[in-house]
Amino acid sequence: MSDVTISSITQGELLHGVAKKPDAKHLPLVAKEFLLRVDILPWDPKAAEAYAQIRSICENERTPLGAMDMMIAAHSIAVDAVPGYKRSAVLSG
Repeated sequence: MSDVTISSITQGELLHGVAKKPDAKHLPLVAKEFLLRVDILPWDPKAAEAYAQIRSICENERTPLGAMDMMIAAHSIAVDAVPGYKRSAVLSG
């Protein structure tokens, strides 16, 4: 097990970045090596529930936040892996 975990959403965003840069010949290898060294957490029902709460709060407060950012934040909250971030500040509304 790695000391670093990322969301499968983050993995998708990273691979999307690689796909957008076909001329960056070393980038696919760098991304692959990084992904081999981290644990990748699958999106699950607990993450989906946290996403629903975060999205609702953001919409009610008219706080702009991108969909992927909300999903990554929700995933982090769902697994209590949000260093330096107050979980209660997001979920308390």
